[in-house]
Amino acid sequence: MEPFTTFIWKRIFVQIGGVIAIAAILGGFILAYNATYTSIVNLDRTADERWARVAGDLVARYEGIPGLSGEFRASLGSDARVLDQVAGNLSRWGAAFSGGKIPKIGTETTNLEASISELTRVLDGHPEMGNSRMVKDFRASLEETGARLSADQSSYNEGIGKYNRAISSFPASLWAENWGFSRREYFMARIAGQETPSLPPETG
Repeated sequence: MEPFTTFIWKRIFVQIGGVIAIAAILGGFILAYNATYTSIVNLDRTADERWARVAGDLVARYEGIPGLSGEFRASLGSDARVLDQVAGNLSRWGAAFSGGKIPKIGTETTNLEASISELTRVLDGHPEMGNSRMVKDFRASLEETGARLSADQSSYNEGIGKYNRAISSFPASLWAENWGFSRREYFMARIAGQETPSLPPETG
């Protein structure tokens, strides 16, 4: 039979080992918790920054439309109806943009883009207008912002895919809702006659 003091020391070492093991487990949990939270915060912030670029592109793209309407309405005759269509779609787009609901902004952007395509087709039938500085500047703006929007929309949607995957994956899925994070929506507008972008995967 082992001495009593040896028995006591063994018990103490076992208890100390248990405390260390529990502390290691708790420490690992805290580190994982903080790392997961920080990762999602960064993904959320990145999505906001990318959306700001998309929003800036959209505002720059459409800011010249009111001037066109005022300048060429009388000269277009019966074709002036397209200006009314563009103006109506621009108004609805502005309301959606102010509302901040990205799916609605995407829908109204697609509608506005369709009417802008019709407007440029009408302007092609009126060479005297197509050669004006205002129309040339408008077309140049459409081309420039269209290229930027295509890239920025893809970048934003890619970021949203990463964010949505992150909050639905373990262990973040345990805590994301309590942290105030929920699934974010994609911007699925059809810009400048391009195909509607495909959704990035949210699994894997």
